[in-house]
Amino acid sequence: MKNIYFVRHGETVSNAGGVATRNAEIPLTEQGKQQAQAVADWLIQHVNPIDDIFVSKFIRTHQTAQPLVALTDIQPTVINGIQEFNYIAFSRIDGISATERRKLSAHYWQTAEPDYIDGDSDSDAESFEQLQARMTQAINYLQALPAGNYVVYTHGLWLSALLWRLLGLPTHDQASMQRFRQFEQAIRIHNGEVFQWQHADNSVPAITKVRAVTESFVANN
Repeated sequence: MKNIYFVRHGETVSNAGGVATRNAEIPLTEQGKQQAQAVADWLIQHVNPIDDIFVSKFIRTHQTAQPLVALTDIQPTVINGIQEFNYIAFSRIDGISATERRKLSAHYWQTAEPDYIDGDSDSDAESFEQLQARMTQAINYLQALPAGNYVVYTHGLWLSALLWRLLGLPTHDQASMQRFRQFEQAIRIHNGEVFQWQHADNSVPAITKVRAVTESFVANN
């Protein structure tokens, strides 16, 4: 039996409408740190034993994992490929308001070109196609893990994309992208929520939300 527990990171400065920061460097707010502790306490109570902890290369997952690291003394491993989808170049959001950033985001999903990379030749953004390619690598890595209980700190849009993939839904064209965006907005995953991906012998893997969070304000970064 293998159980993989996906955790969306705690609230970030970006979620709270703060100044634009490079995606990899967005930190948690004080509320986000409290959420991180609450998730760690929940995991200790509900997952026993915890065999390993994984994080993305973005700092907010490291900060969210820290309380669980302190409780378990397990040093987290970075999985390349589970970081958040970075579809708007930082050069285009640097110095603009959260309202203006949301307009850029809305335009991106309305246009919905799978191979489009925002920004210039030195852009830090990626295409939807590139997201799918690295997701495949990350999924293969996780599926190859031996039996055990694993905690993976990741991101809201990435986790929504995982659910979409596990449903067997397409991602290759404009219509697929737009349907995915509608799906992601409809199920919007809150900071600190947990999904269990269970791999039992001789059965189809199943994924279920096992920790729900009610928030007055939810943003996806």
